[in-house]
Amino acid sequence: MNGYLKINAVLPSGPQYKRLTDLMLLPSLVKDGLAAGYALKDHGAYNFATGLYSEMMGSPVQGQHGLKFNQTNYINTGILKPESFTFLVVAQKTPGMGFLMGDFVDKTQAADGKEHGTTMSSRGDVYAGVPGGVGLAFGQQSTNVNGEYVLLVYSATKNSATSYSQEYANLQGGRDIFLSRAIPDLVNITDNSVGVGYSVKSSPLGWVADTDVVYACLYSKGFTKAELETWAAQIRSELMQLKGIQI
Repeated sequence: MNGYLKINAVLPSGPQYKRLTDLMLLPSLVKDGLAAGYALKDHGAYNFATGLYSEMMGSPVQGQHGLKFNQTNYINTGILKPESFTFLVVAQKTPGMGFLMGDFVDKTQAADGKEHGTTMSSRGDVYAGVPGGVGLAFGQQSTNVNGEYVLLVYSATKNSATSYSQEYANLQGGRDIFLSRAIPDLVNITDNSVGVGYSVKSSPLGWVADTDVVYACLYSKGFTKAELETWAAQIRSELMQLKGIQI
């Protein structure tokens, strides 16, 4: 089976026709607010939310279930995240800190000399933008096992000018962690587009591990803890049934 729709007619000449698999993302990942969605191993920088290819920097190689990213091989989505947003990544847990998804701006590339942006690391950390720069929103979890794949979600919702909700999900090997945190002053808007595997205005210092990323999604809205719990269970089921990946 070649993945094309077979019809009793001659197709007109033109650009190469897309396979049916080029139009697929895990069903559970297709949700309201999807701004960027990548199934990395099979489709590379193809953004299922727009139907267009994002900018691929370098030449990432295939990992076990995804693509391996680092400081020279990554995806520039070209999208600036809004004040309320969600990062979702399925990737391999690493002992060293690797860049999974974010819009981190190094202080050397910022007009005010401060770090900015939000970053999810392959250790399970999430760093968020605050008035003084960047702070640790959620740390790596002791239940995580290096080398195994993990579902990580970070969601931020602006409730008012002085109220933000942060939600964090970390699922691996049947071990589920859901954390919530309120904060009065997140700074989520940057002039750096979100990257997968690295970001254009980031810094090479600290990001020492290559990352094997299977799925990466950006949503232009936040989710509640209850929504994340239901959603994560759906993703886990589909990863096992459709991809043979156990989290």
